[in-house]
Amino acid sequence: MASLRHHPLLREGIAVLGCAVLVLLLIAHLDPSIDLAAPTHAAALAMLLLNMLPALAAFGLLLALTRRLLLSSWLMLLALGGLYAANSAKLDTLQTPLLPSDLLFIATPGPALRLFVQYLHVDAMRWLLIALGIAITAALLCERRLRVLTGWRASMLGLLALVASTSLVIGAPPWRRIYQTAEAGFQPWSLSDSAARTGLIGSLLLYHWNIGGGAVPSVVST
Repeated sequence: MASLRHHPLLREGIAVLGCAVLVLLLIAHLDPSIDLAAPTHAAALAMLLLNMLPALAAFGLLLALTRRLLLSSWLMLLALGGLYAANSAKLDTLQTPLLPSDLLFIATPGPALRLFVQYLHVDAMRWLLIALGIAITAALLCERRLRVLTGWRASMLGLLALVASTSLVIGAPPWRRIYQTAEAGFQPWSLSDSAARTGLIGSLLLYHWNIGGGAVPSVVST
């Protein structure tokens, strides 16, 4: 422990690694398709891998942009929590999981929020939680920046995270090989079953690769 006190960069590196692990555990907890306690540990870990790669790329990009560990972790918690909550609400209402086109609300939040209000009941307690979330985010903006990400390290991390994110979105060959087993079982006519086999984030990525960012294929809507 004394050695860690005298090596702040090592201490910060361990903290970053710990928060990355927490992101993975959060995905495993929120995604009903991932059961790390199941007898088939290999299958659960493989599914976690499919879903963690995009999340870790986003986490790395946030770290590089903000250089604030708690803020980046908090924003990931909000993003993942919102993603899985929206998926659960859509499944309950329309019996269809989230699609890439549903994420376009990030570009046009006004109309999307009005649409979500039709499906989600926002009472006083939820408004209080929203206000609390905004207050925590504002407070974390004052967090001290990581010294381990000074200078070229932040730029390098940002470049690596950006390359990883972009190549994932376009479906570069290395990622295709990692996802090839899941992609072989992807069924656009049965999106709920596909999401159950690959997890939510993995199914969003596979849908984008195979169908694009559009709406549900006609065979599903019929």
